[in-house]
Amino acid sequence: MNKSDRSRPIPAWPEDEPSSNVRPAPTPLYFDQELGVWVLTSYSDTYAALHDPVLWPSSTKKDKQPQPIDSESHGQIREKTRKSLSAQKIKQWESDLSIEADAAAAALSTHETVDLLSSYAIPICRSLAETVTSVSHEEALLLSQAAQVVSASAAEPYDPDLNMHAKHADQILKEHFKSRPEGLGDGTFVAITQTIPCLLANVWFALTQAPSQWKLLHKCPDLVEFSVDELIRCGGFLRVLGRHATADTRIANVHIRKGEKLVLRLAAAHRDPERYSCPNELIVNRAIKGILSFGAGDHSCVGAGLIRMVLATVTAPLTAKFSTIELARPVVWRGGSTFRSPESLWVRLNEL
Repeated sequence: MNKSDRSRPIPAWPEDEPSSNVRPAPTPLYFDQELGVWVLTSYSDTYAALHDPVLWPSSTKKDKQPQPIDSESHGQIREKTRKSLSAQKIKQWESDLSIEADAAAAALSTHETVDLLSSYAIPICRSLAETVTSVSHEEALLLSQAAQVVSASAAEPYDPDLNMHAKHADQILKEHFKSRPEGLGDGTFVAITQTIPCLLANVWFALTQAPSQWKLLHKCPDLVEFSVDELIRCGGFLRVLGRHATADTRIANVHIRKGEKLVLRLAAAHRDPERYSCPNELIVNRAIKGILSFGAGDHSCVGAGLIRMVLATVTAPLTAKFSTIELARPVVWRGGSTFRSPESLWVRLNEL
């Protein structure tokens, strides 16, 4: 296929980059003629779209047609996954994860720079994935290679080479986990070994840019769990979500026709001054509700509870042990139109 035949990628929107010095400004809902999608940037419009029952998850690609929907099967899968990732099970996993994170944080050096991804987040999350999905350490090491390819393709779905390699990697994972219960298979393995470490890196990068907030977490350990949604909001990990209309609907008095696609710019919506005071500041003791990263309603992320638990449990030992954090090397970003994250996060950690 010639390059000119491919659907044009979603614009980079550089202001949505986690590292951007120019923050996004929400605009009224508009239709992008070239991309063939409605673009939503305000919190209120994005919130309405996520809660609209006729708007279903979809690729944001202009020429990719949505798959037929079996709402009954969709609901059954969600219910099975919810049971597999129940609050009770998450609490059990949290206990073991807390012990491991405490030990790993205690082993981090204050005498030299450390990469918080390779030295801390990735091995801890891989160990959790072994527990949750019942795979051996050796299996997890091998499967993580395939999971990394799948994750890279999800981050940039407009790269045809990544897509090609991801199909093969996805088959490897599905074959391995085909006998596992819903919620404890390939999707969960990819999320824990790849997506969560990327999210953690974004959150910790945001904290390096707000040293006073790290110090506050150090002084007030109970704030870590309280601040999870604010950390996710400012981490800016998930940049966009795609939706398509299964029936005519209206968002902000704009008529959305059946079959039309929407791009929800979460990075912009999470910086909407109509929703958040001082939207560009990370304020760990800010009481917020309704962050958009996990979706809503019938299409919300059933793993949200697990993700929140891991973020709090793995971050808490760092902020408790170390009084300050600072970047030791410039961050190189990876990913694309869907999400971006640091390739590594080299930092200096200091104790009082």
